[in-house]
Amino acid sequence: MTMQVVAATKVRRMLGSVFNRARYSEERFVIEQRGEPIAAIIGIEDLKRLEQLELRADQAILDLAKENAGGTVGLGEVLDLYSELYGEELQLED
Repeated sequence: MTMQVVAATKVRRMLGSVFNRARYSEERFVIEQRGEPIAAIIGIEDLKRLEQLELRADQAILDLAKENAGGTVGLGEVLDLYSELYGEELQLED
């Protein structure tokens, strides 16, 4: 798997090629605008693999929280554990 960094203006001209390369060659594309990464294009199979990894990580967090809490887990404990493991806080909507 390779990753290409491409300017947004260039992607517009070569979008069909980018889609095909993401799908068939499993290339990943980071789209930049004014030198700042703003989006990515990856193939659907690559996306499915990433989503499975996220699900496994989420399950591992829940399992670890259950082990540490003796079975019952409060939302605060799960959020704290997530923050500890991933270095970012989850924001809950009101």
